[in-house]
Amino acid sequence: MANFDEDIKRITNELMEDGTVDKIIREKVRKGFEDAIGGAFRWGELKDAIEKRVKEVMVPYIEKYDMGDYIVKLDTVLTDIVNHTGLLDNKKILENFRELMTEPEEKEVTLGQIFEMYKKHVAKHMDTTGRAVDFDCGEPCYEAMGVTAGIDEEDDEPWRHFRYATLELSVDEKEQQEKLNFSIRLIRWKDDKEKGYEIRYDVPQLVSGLRSLSDFEIYLLRLSRAGVRLLDDEKEDFDDVVAEEQPDPIYS
Repeated sequence: MANFDEDIKRITNELMEDGTVDKIIREKVRKGFEDAIGGAFRWGELKDAIEKRVKEVMVPYIEKYDMGDYIVKLDTVLTDIVNHTGLLDNKKILENFRELMTEPEEKEVTLGQIFEMYKKHVAKHMDTTGRAVDFDCGEPCYEAMGVTAGIDEEDDEPWRHFRYATLELSVDEKEQQEKLNFSIRLIRWKDDKEKGYEIRYDVPQLVSGLRSLSDFEIYLLRLSRAGVRLLDDEKEDFDDVVAEEQPDPIYS
């Protein structure tokens, strides 16, 4: 046991003299500073100050910067379309590309405006297979389907710098919801002086993916890419939609 005690004393003395203990203390102190400073950068006044300064400096710089070197040349895009798609696909892709690149005139949009576009989408794309025919609407038409639009706001958290919400566009009939429902992410910075939410709708990663997008999806993409804000004065709307497709005539 005496030898063991002597070994402890000897090892301790060696560690003290060769700087090992000093190194350990320095490492722990450094780690403490890192944790404290890292926390300050993740939240609180320091983070807010840095974020504000970055925006003030970077936004004007980026707005003036020539992005020409980073933009894909149109001839490359067109060559890719011709080489990888058929003629009918080419036509649809180019139409959607043209629409997507057209700048929206408005900078703000209401729930009602988006809802009107959604109702046109539902009318065009609802499945009428086996659907009942209504003879009380002048010309025979398929039975109407209920549709709803609503802004679902998430609970606010004090530590968040943004507020989040979801624009829900949905039909009443479960068997058609997977095809026709949309959930669009909405976001706004808490200190933002502009009204409403930014619209976040994903852009297809491949040019060829443009051929499968509907007019309504192109509409949402244009709003998202152009930074058009969705006003939240209205929170909900609902209506009935009749299919564009008409039932086959019935002869007696």
